[in-house]
Amino acid sequence: MKLVIKIAASVLRDSAHVMRCARAVAELVREGHKIAVFHGDRTQTIPMASPTLTCLEDHEQGQAAAITPVCAAGLVGIRSENQYISASLARLGVPVLGLCSSDAGICRLRKVDSGNKSVIEATQIDPRWLQIICDHGGVPILCNLALAPWGEYYLVDADHMAAVCAGNWKVDALVYLTSVDGVRSHNGSLMRWLDLSDIEALRAQHFVSGDMLLKLKRCRDALRQGVGRVRILPAANADVLQSIFSSRMEYGTEIYIGQA
Repeated sequence: MKLVIKIAASVLRDSAHVMRCARAVAELVREGHKIAVFHGDRTQTIPMASPTLTCLEDHEQGQAAAITPVCAAGLVGIRSENQYISASLARLGVPVLGLCSSDAGICRLRKVDSGNKSVIEATQIDPRWLQIICDHGGVPILCNLALAPWGEYYLVDADHMAAVCAGNWKVDALVYLTSVDGVRSHNGSLMRWLDLSDIEALRAQHFVSGDMLLKLKRCRDALRQGVGRVRILPAANADVLQSIFSSRMEYGTEIYIGQA
């Protein structure tokens, strides 16, 4: 079985959560499953001729915001995250390869214009190198730093990148490991199951965060590309990943396509 896992940046601030995730991935690899891991949250532009970065501000109701300057430390941070995840898996005896998402041409980018805004996003993930690494017992760890064909580096929406990879690689499951329990309803209760047709209703009711709405869009994209299973799972319960292909999971929110 093949699985794409996206780890939220907030999860990486808790070393216990990171090791819990690493142990779950290691166990799946030992069972013969093929795993690709993505990480990184912000969408940022990095002009090659400038030491400064630009990034999209916090999402509001699922919409990308205007581009504003930030510190170049963001570049160092994303590389450090990649090394941190890689080292955590290596400690458990799992061969890993930390990559920028554009290495070996894995990720192809495009510029999308929306009104007066421009967003850089992944248009395709070539899974050949991921398959080669996994076929040899390894795990590719991909950060969302990518080099565009026009010669500039970008930090791309990693949630979207993971969904594109899941569809292009024809995986059995896509899991977003987060620091939250899942999607909650208007009364605060956790939604164990969420039909794709209900996502727009959640947007209209304005109680789900913009970041979560964007994540739900990515879940929808993956399901429509034929991914068998999509789940938003709290990293605190990452150990249940070991049973994702064999039993029902009781944590997080499962996104599914309901009957017409």
